[in-house]
Amino acid sequence: MNKTTEATYDAAKRMLKGKIEVEEVCAMLGLPEDVVRQLQEEVCLKNPDSIENLDVTNLDLGPIIFDNNDINDSYDANY
Repeated sequence: MNKTTEATYDAAKRMLKGKIEVEEVCAMLGLPEDVVRQLQEEVCLKNPDSIENLDVTNLDLGPIIFDNNDINDSYDANY
């Protein structure tokens, strides 16, 4: 297996660990569906906790202020 193929498979495994759908991985990386499904099985067998038992944590950040100023607004140096 050459470095390019190895990197593509590694990217697919990381995407599957991140719970990206098989069809999306196929579309983004150009891999056949059967290959991606085989990689998904490898990911599940090596690290079953990566796919199952994920929790969502509420960080309770409160209000967030966004700066909606245009980047091209002039900056007053005498401010």
